[in-house]
Amino acid sequence: RVLFRSAQPLAPAWLDAIDATATNILGSRDRTGRALVDEVKALSQIYTRERSQLATQADPIAGRLRFFLPRDLPKVEGPLADLSRQGLLPTASTWRVLDLGAGLGTTTFGISAFAKRAGVQSLHVTAVEQDDIGLRILESLARGCGHGVMSEHSVPIKLRVDNSDMTTAADRHQGPFDLIVMGLSLNELFNDRATIERRVAYLLRLRSLLSHDGSIILVEPALKTTSRDLQQVRGFLQDRGAHIAAPCTHTEACPLLRRDRDWCHQQLTVPLPAPLIPIAKQAGLRFERLTWAHLVIHAGPSRPSTSDWRVVGGPIVSKGRVEWQVCGEPGLARIARLDRHQTPEHPLNEVGRGALLQIDPMPKDGQLVRADKVTVHAV
Repeated sequence: RVLFRSAQPLAPAWLDAIDATATNILGSRDRTGRALVDEVKALSQIYTRERSQLATQADPIAGRLRFFLPRDLPKVEGPLADLSRQGLLPTASTWRVLDLGAGLGTTTFGISAFAKRAGVQSLHVTAVEQDDIGLRILESLARGCGHGVMSEHSVPIKLRVDNSDMTTAADRHQGPFDLIVMGLSLNELFNDRATIERRVAYLLRLRSLLSHDGSIILVEPALKTTSRDLQQVRGFLQDRGAHIAAPCTHTEACPLLRRDRDWCHQQLTVPLPAPLIPIAKQAGLRFERLTWAHLVIHAGPSRPSTSDWRVVGGPIVSKGRVEWQVCGEPGLARIARLDRHQTPEHPLNEVGRGALLQIDPMPKDGQLVRADKVTVHAV
């Protein structure tokens, strides 16, 4: 199985393809140097603090293409690795993908990169997106996937575009699909008093389009509001019999919703491609790791809780020790490792948010356990 324990920076071939596409399609809207940095910085402000303005702002398309696409491309590999770990990836040699709110194709290209390592032969992708220039970029990059130098980093994509509203996509596309994906777009749907209920109904409708071993993958920004909304969606879906394959290791109510200050998101330590690091630094953005929130709904029947614990907080460094908060079937617990017990081989050395652990004996809800008093295994 293809697992996501570590990741390498994006291959330079992706950046070459993106550069060629920007040059060919953007024209006077292309940006490099300081102009690109300014566009990336402004767009990041909208993404993290002013998401309600996304629909009303002039499109900083160069920043989206040259920076955010290659930065965010690996994020979908996290939930795909969760499926792989459980043996729940689609078994077909060609995956049929419905990409809703496809944008420039970030999530589709992340799937293509993962599929190459998973031994999948190709993708048949239906991309639903209202932005004309976004679809032109997606089509341009998709033509290169699986061919020439990109054959080492992606699988071929047979693309069909649907230039329309994703809220009614389930009425236009019958499936079955092996993967239905929404990359950073669920948060843009149904922002009213009935937001959560409407999103749940929408996802249940999409679930009917899945193949027998298919999954819906939702990737959202690692922000408090968007992450907690996703956690609430998870609870309603589970109450309606949906199989939540990730990130949860249990079928109980989400314990991170008990306190308003907690939210569930993932983290991967992987540096940006070298040419993007100066842009990130000048724009005041992180460059050494990725963060996101995700939810995976599988078509098959629900499985029982596992003995795994998901790291949902930390590492928190204090005098003489480091702590991690973990989530599992009993609820929430904390692991503390005293500094005097740290060794180069300690299983907690590289643990960050989203990592899976097994702890023996199993902690109780609310318990603080010392790492030297239990056996900890990284899954």
